[in-house]
Amino acid sequence: EDIEQYDKVCKVEPFQRGLKTLKTDCMINGRTRWQGFERAWIDQFENAPIGGGLAKCNPIAYWTLEDTFDYIAKYQVPHHPLHAKGYPSIGDAKDTIPIPEDGSTRFVNFKFEGDPKPWLDYASERKGRFVGLANKDGSTKTECGIHVAGAERTFDR
Repeated sequence: EDIEQYDKVCKVEPFQRGLKTLKTDCMINGRTRWQGFERAWIDQFENAPIGGGLAKCNPIAYWTLEDTFDYIAKYQVPHHPLHAKGYPSIGDAKDTIPIPEDGSTRFVNFKFEGDPKPWLDYASERKGRFVGLANKDGSTKTECGIHVAGAERTFDR
């Protein structure tokens, strides 16, 4: 199967179409530097090449995953039910697994059950994404294409 085509059809194109339809000038998202090398240099504000020069606001760019879960617990913020099943990062069924794979670390009722270390190590949130998948050039897949500089655009905004 062609994972890049899947991502383009199921994620990138609908995302870009939505940006165009909504005449979006700025996107607010939850990416953080802590999520790994590809995101290590993001800033709180970016003028991204994605979508024809979309401004991006990354308000939690400097947070760790621990900061995120501390905030969720402190303010009782509703969080995704898959956190209770061992998923620190929520993608789709095709490219997401629990960390560790046995699901022994979970976030339930605003607290961790099991050892939180597998979730709180640097870039561990993304370790559950794209496991065993490779890009066409053979490199390890780490992104779907929505936030990738140089990603193919289906239109100009």
